[in-house]
Amino acid sequence: MCGSCGRRSVKDWTWPWLAGPRSAALVASAAQRLSTVRGIRVRPGAGGWDVALPTGARRFAVTLDELVRAADVDGREAPAVDVGATGSAPEPVVTDNRRSLTLVAAPGTDWAPGNRNWVHDLVDDPAAAAVPIDTADEPAALAHLHHVAAQAATAPFNEHCRIAPIGAAGLGDAASTPWPDLPDTITAADLAPVCVTLAARLRSLDARDVGLREARLGLGSGTVLVIQSCGAHVLLADRTPTGS
Repeated sequence: MCGSCGRRSVKDWTWPWLAGPRSAALVASAAQRLSTVRGIRVRPGAGGWDVALPTGARRFAVTLDELVRAADVDGREAPAVDVGATGSAPEPVVTDNRRSLTLVAAPGTDWAPGNRNWVHDLVDDPAAAAVPIDTADEPAALAHLHHVAAQAATAPFNEHCRIAPIGAAGLGDAASTPWPDLPDTITAADLAPVCVTLAARLRSLDARDVGLREARLGLGSGTVLVIQSCGAHVLLADRTPTGS
């Protein structure tokens, strides 16, 4: 976020529905409450969050994922989401004008995890609308999805593009499992602590875990927030109509 408007310049997976100074303050409050470090102080700052440890050391986080690491929010120890714990709601959702890319099943697609040229090809081609995923078998699909998720969370991909929710047909045999202990319905005021909790749980996953998981959070007014992750990386997060 910039110092004047509070918006993050880096588009992490909570953007655009947690953007602005009020959202940053709600996220900071949730991170401080769920931190395993007693006496820690988390405050929104210009471009991210300032984390002050009781030892006097200071850390700065630009994204939510960086924040849960800096504040040591442990997903394995975090309490169940306390729906209603916050008293104010974030700003209205910012219009997301990034190009939406659909994941398409393509058994036998030739791809190399170490080759990031495909990211620049997609970003530089305004007509590109799909990301082919090797669905020859479940291990191949999960490995490919994990690679795509890692790249989708960083620049230049997340500055210009986003992944559309995986449809009911899925991607071959790669099926997602629901995140446990998350509420089915939340209010706008609960969005920040829910996202902090989910980010902490992603952080706690074993590095070898490439499982596909999904959280569906009802926001009211016929809208649901769908968050799909592969391993410790959020693959996509999008608001969709209820029932889609």
